[in-house]
Amino acid sequence: MSSTVFAVELRTDHRCRGIVFWSGIMLAGIGAALLAATSLQPLGRLMLMVLWLGDCGWALHRLRQGWQPACRLRLTSGGEVQLVADGELPVAVSLRTGSVVTRRVAWLRFARPGGPVQAELFLAAYSENYAWQRFQLVWRLAHGAFGHPGTA
Repeated sequence: MSSTVFAVELRTDHRCRGIVFWSGIMLAGIGAALLAATSLQPLGRLMLMVLWLGDCGWALHRLRQGWQPACRLRLTSGGEVQLVADGELPVAVSLRTGSVVTRRVAWLRFARPGGPVQAELFLAAYSENYAWQRFQLVWRLAHGAFGHPGTA
């Protein structure tokens, strides 16, 4: 007996993206401060701080480049995941290791075929209640598809 496959779309939110971006900047600064407090020679500390801040800046730059305005992530109970941007056809993406879903927070890492890994933060407080409940249900139903080794 086959069952009906249903889907949910989670809308990206500029507030969630702001949380990710500004916390990344804050943590980069904390890491630089910790490196400055080490007992290394001044030149060694400076080199490590430049490498650290450069890597953090590059990661934040890649993250912001992956963010598209007004996009949604569609997940189905069959285990398919698509990125839906306004005015474009849906693009199949695959979830990556590091995706975490809790009752009120979801951090989803995904990649387009042959593309870089992108990430989105979703908070229940900034989502439509119906969509969040449906997302939680889809995540549980498709746990085998989303949670197998090598992906999420």
